[in-house]
Amino acid sequence: MKIIVAPDSFKGSLSAREAADAIARGVRGVLPHATIHTLPMADGGEGTMQALVDATAGTLHYLDVTGPMGAPVRAAYGILGDGATAVIEMAQAAGLDRVRASERDPRLATTYASANSCATRSSRACGRSS
Repeated sequence: MKIIVAPDSFKGSLSAREAADAIARGVRGVLPHATIHTLPMADGGEGTMQALVDATAGTLHYLDVTGPMGAPVRAAYGILGDGATAVIEMAQAAGLDRVRASERDPRLATTYASANSCATRSSRACGRSS
């Protein structure tokens, strides 16, 4: 029997990769002779960058950017396996988890600095100038 495990993330608790691995472990416990393939998925939001990087054998790169409230934050961008395509997930730099609930005010938050920094550095990593 062949089983494909292809979950999205469980927001706030498991990434798509962690969910896929946990489900696969559970299936192996019940069907030890099954062939199990994990394929973490994403719906275009949080987790999409990691799913694309994993699917193409790409790499993650980390940088410090200006977060949504002006404080520095550590964020990742992905370079896909072709070495020429960069993936930016804005939640990495300016997602809601970067702002305390008590400080969430769209009139004060911004994504400009983090978007600009991620785009510039990822373009350079792919051999393009921005």
